[in-house]
Amino acid sequence: MSRRSPFYHWQEMVVNAFAQHGILSRPQAYGLAILSFGIVRAASCALTAVAGKLSFLGSDNAVLQRLKYWLRDGPDKRFPGAPQIEVRAAFGPLIAWVLALWQGTHLVLAFDATTLRDDLLILALALLYRGTAIPLAWVFLPANRKRAWLPVILELLKSVAASIPTRYEVLLLADRGLYSPRLYRSLRRRHWHLLLRVNNQARFRPHGQAWRSLETLLPGAGHQWRGRGHFSKKNPLACTLVAFWAVDQQEPWYLVTDLGPQRALAAWYGLRVWIEEGFRVLKSLGWQWQRSRITDPQRGERLWLALAVATVWTLAYGTWVEDQRDGPPSPATPASAAPSPRGVEEPAGEYVPPTRPRLKSIFRQGLERLAETIWGHKHPLRRLRLVPEPLTGETENG
Repeated sequence: MSRRSPFYHWQEMVVNAFAQHGILSRPQAYGLAILSFGIVRAASCALTAVAGKLSFLGSDNAVLQRLKYWLRDGPDKRFPGAPQIEVRAAFGPLIAWVLALWQGTHLVLAFDATTLRDDLLILALALLYRGTAIPLAWVFLPANRKRAWLPVILELLKSVAASIPTRYEVLLLADRGLYSPRLYRSLRRRHWHLLLRVNNQARFRPHGQAWRSLETLLPGAGHQWRGRGHFSKKNPLACTLVAFWAVDQQEPWYLVTDLGPQRALAAWYGLRVWIEEGFRVLKSLGWQWQRSRITDPQRGERLWLALAVATVWTLAYGTWVEDQRDGPPSPATPASAAPSPRGVEEPAGEYVPPTRPRLKSIFRQGLERLAETIWGHKHPLRRLRLVPEPLTGETENG
């Protein structure tokens, strides 16, 4: 195969990223390169569609069997004792590869859940990036079964935190269903920052004041409040509370964070919707994962590894396209002055996400450029980069 071919460059990059740590063998990493390349080429993760786009590797049926073999558990493989892909051990190399491409010092992560029909529930941690998200770690569970999520989430976050060097400033966003004082304190011990939405039925005690219902902090839409104190009378947590009710929203956000009031901006929580766009990339917008027939959690986790790798490749190409046309993201706007320790009410206005508008998603831009590279025989990009948009107020000390 020509060293100038897109597949050769992709194979070399994936094998170097995943085989050098000993987590995946070279044949396993090579299989990951084949599957992720075929997913991009087919714009689908359906194995029959992927195999049909990899004819340069052999007949459709031979390639299809090879892809199925890669997804199987060890006992189901052709040779007894053949190793299987341990996906959770591969999160470290995946994160290291993403950070090697990352041109910045802050990471905004979001935690959320999605489903595959009524078969599987997926708890996913993703890196937010230019209107979408990159999966970094995930756990597949059988759907419609009651179980405690928190131990699973804590174990997942523990493995991710161990793979992120301390030079990065990490901000984790999560919705109401994932709030837990144990989760909050666990991540603070790892020096992560948090911005967690909480239930409006809780209570808060601002410094020097009595306990009060969260709903009493704001008179109505168009207002926000920020201040330090203790959240939850039952299990008090020292934190900053941000109450925000935009004029175009039906209900307010109540957010707890370890950040000081001078840095805790409600607009940052608005970035959490990007993980929903990330799920759309995995599904109807990109890889058509919703059509997968997989029902086994372990095989689903392996397929997501290939989807994550394909997504990183596509977004890196989209970054190149967008920056060639519009230039890199502009510097951040400084944050407003700090409220007093007792808290302050101020106008909220309309919610404006801290990002530049784009007519076409960065994923779609990258997929189109990759199609030109693969089908139009253009030279592949030599240097891939991920350049995040700066957070509003990130230059503030706090």
